[in-house]
Formats: sequence, structure tokens, C-alpha cells
Amino acid sequence: MTNESNEDKTSDAASGQDEPVVMCWQSMDSAPKDGTYILVSSEGVGTWVAKYVDRYISGFVPKNKWQSMMLNHNHIRDFSTLVPTHWMLLPNALNT
Repeated sequence: MTNESNEDKTSDAASGQDEPVVMCWQSMDSAPKDGTYILVSSEGVGTWVAKYVDRYISGFVPKNKWQSMMLNHNHIRDFSTLVPTHWMLLPNALNT
């Protein structure tokens, strides 16, 4: 896994301002734990969309607190205990 960053200029049509968008993999120590959807990854396993869930509504406390939002977990071996090592923000949606 590389720690490269891609910087692009995007235009916010509502404000007319250009803002740089920097996307790079970061350590899970800095990942948001407020329910924000993010990309998470573990080297040699893959990348998936997840959010942090400390405890489910039912009271169940999962071993892996990074709940996958993917429908098919077959690409992630031993998903229930796998803890991601890196994260990055999801890209902004296209303005079409």
C-alpha cells in the first residue's frame, strides 16, 4: 500500500471558490468514529466502504467495529475479525 496523495482543483459552483482536494491513505488512529462513511483498507485483503460502530442497536458489540457497507463480503477473508489498517475519505460525488 502506498501513501501517495492526489491533489486536484475542484470548483464549488455554489461559492465560486476553488478548493484543493487531497486524498491519501492515513493510519486508522486518525479515522473518524462518528459514523462517517469512509474507505478502509488492509494490505493484501482489499478496500471497502465502512463506518465505525461501537455497539449495534441490539446491544451486540462486534469484534470488528468497522462495519462494512458492502453487500458482498466474499472478497474480505475472515471479515468479522479483520481490522483495517488505513483509511481515506470518500471522494465527492460528480456534479452532473
